[in-house]
Order: sequence, then C-alpha cells, then structure tokens
Amino acid sequence: MYNINLNGNYIKFLVISDTHLGNKKSDIELLYKAYKYAHSQKIEYVIHLGDVLDSIMLNNRNDLRIHDPIKQMKYVYNNYPYSDSIKTLMLFGNHDYYHYKNFNCNIEKEMKKRDDIISLGYGESFLNINDNYIKLSHEIPFLKGYKMNVHTFLSFLGHYHGYRLNLSDYYLSVNVPSLSYLGTFQNTNNPSMLEVTIYFKDKIYDCVKIKCLDANDRTINNDFSYVNNIPLKEHNKIKQKFR
Repeated sequence: MYNINLNGNYIKFLVISDTHLGNKKSDIELLYKAYKYAHSQKIEYVIHLGDVLDSIMLNNRNDLRIHDPIKQMKYVYNNYPYSDSIKTLMLFGNHDYYHYKNFNCNIEKEMKKRDDIISLGYGESFLNINDNYIKLSHEIPFLKGYKMNVHTFLSFLGHYHGYRLNLSDYYLSVNVPSLSYLGTFQNTNNPSMLEVTIYFKDKIYDCVKIKCLDANDRTINNDFSYVNNIPLKEHNKIKQKFR
C-alpha cells in the first residue's frame, strides 16, 4: 500500500498499463509522450498497472524485439522515462512475474533501484489517500493468494488492454487500456492513457473524472464524470477493513 497525503480538495493521476517493452509492438516513445503530457498538466503521479515488459514466452518468441531476458530487463531499467518531478507508482503484472519466475530476472527489484519509481509489488496493491482507498490490480493467474478480498469504491485494472468502465452500486471499476500497439482483448484501439482527477468533499470521495486520451495526439477518446455520494457508513466499512 502507498499512502498519499492530500493537499487541497483534489488529486490528479496519469494511469497507464501494459507497455510490454521488448515486444515489437511496444514503443518506448509512447511512454515519453505520456510523461511529457503529465509534465504539461503538472501531474505529480503516474500509475503503471503492470506488464511493464513482455518477457520471453512460448507464444511470443516471434514477436520480440529483445530476446535475451537480462537485456530486456536492463532495457526497461535504462530507458524507462525519468522525472525528478513525477513519482511513478509501478505495479507488476503476469508478464513481469513470468520473467522473474522463469529467468530469475526480478524487474520489480530492479526498478526499485531508481529513486523516481515506487514499487507496489506483483499483482495487487492499494493507494490510501487520507483514508480513501483505491485498489490497483493486474491479474496473475499462476500467482496464488495475492488477492485481498477487499472492494473499494474505485479500482483500476491492468491486463485486459481495453478501456472499460463498470459501475455497480457505489463501486467504480476501470479497465485501463494498453500503452502499446498490441491491441486489446475486448476491442481494437490506439495506444491510450487515462487522466484521472478525484475530487474530495469533507475528505471523502466526491467526484471522479476520467479522460481516455490517445497517446499519440492526446485527443480525448472518452470523457467520463461520476459524482459519488458515498454514505458515511459505507465509507467507514471500507476504512475498517484496512485497520
């Protein structure tokens, strides 16, 4: 879990996922464009939801630009954008874990060495903003026991490549698109990223605004706004789960 102290009544993130660096359909320039946009909007946090690299698997060997596991990991470490004004909160996904499990190349440990990147581990983590919790996840089917049985009012999921919103009662779940040319499991779209602004009232979630942006030209593919009138008792129930 990563704790953020809220200054003011809102916070803004850039949320990206599934860069798959090392694959022929990945593009490091997309990341540089994303961080350039974050700088232009004075965004202090970029959240990466995993599959930072592609790894070397039986079904992707013909799709790789970098075939050596150590070179692939070093490429990510040396070329991932650096910023002294932006903190990258980095979760790691199934491709990252496969790289660790099968080649003993621990990309999570490697990226920890950089002072601009905060590791959130493999599979699942949470952000705590003044006792408001956001769930971050990337499905790792072969990693057992990583899921906490906790629902939060806002959650972001990597792995599925396509942008999708699911609103049920008070719970908003967001599938984050891929920042690569690998396409999606759900539909076909250009490499995209999410600009997320969360507003608070009396230190509780009040409104979430999400812009799905084309990574190349920053045009808005989708603009979503949701006012969340969370009952205090529901908010307290979630808080108690983290006590």
